[in-house]
Amino acid sequence: TLVMDNYNSNPPAVEFALETLADVPVEGKRIVVLGTMRELGEESASGHRAVGRAVARFKPDRVVLIGPDTDKIAEGAIARGYPSEKITTA
Repeated sequence: TLVMDNYNSNPPAVEFALETLADVPVEGKRIVVLGTMRELGEESASGHRAVGRAVARFKPDRVVLIGPDTDKIAEGAIARGYPSEKITTA
């Protein structure tokens, strides 16, 4: 199953998507692909870090990060204990 929320996303929307994914029964792995959230202005770095903290809270099996500023997602996730080996950057 593929769930896409890829236009004009923001930290609360991504957090809700991660929470929903964590609650859905799956046969297999939960893989999350996240990209840069644009139009966050001065809140860009903190918003991306907040998404990383949500990743750590909802613990998907793997995270793939694509684009500028997604390094901040990785920082937020790792700072909250999400294993760096489960993060792939593209």
